[in-house]
Formats: sequence, structure tokens, C-alpha cells
Amino acid sequence: DEHAQDSFLLDRIYECLNALPEKEKDAFVAVVLKEEEPKDVAKRMKISRSYLSRLLKKSWKRIRDMLDELRDDLD
Repeated sequence: DEHAQDSFLLDRIYECLNALPEKEKDAFVAVVLKEEEPKDVAKRMKISRSYLSRLLKKSWKRIRDMLDELRDDLD
């Protein structure tokens, strides 16, 4: 059923987020999910905007890789 599939996917996404290193997770949640301004997030995290950008790039790659692995397992 569609609700069960959605629930399953949401659970996997939360697992991916929780598997991220703490700084990557904090950056991803703030910028991507909460839609905070990157400059504000970088300031709060006491990091440069370029480092924040690298953290986001790493987190996207890790999440993509984890979801690709999940897709392969389901096929």
C-alpha cells in the first residue's frame, strides 16, 4: 500500500540522516530541511561558508550513496 511505502522511505531517509557525521547532519538539516540562510548557519556553526558548502556536498553524496545502496537491495 502507498502509505506503507511512504513510511518505509521516510524511515530510510531518517536513517541516512542519522548516519551522517554530526557536523554534516547539522549543516544538512539547517540549510536543506529548515531552509536557513547558509551565511547564518556558517556563523552559528563557527565555520566558513566554503567549509559549510563542502559539508553539504559531502552530506548529499553520503545520502545519495546510502539511498542507492537501499535501491539496489530492493531490486
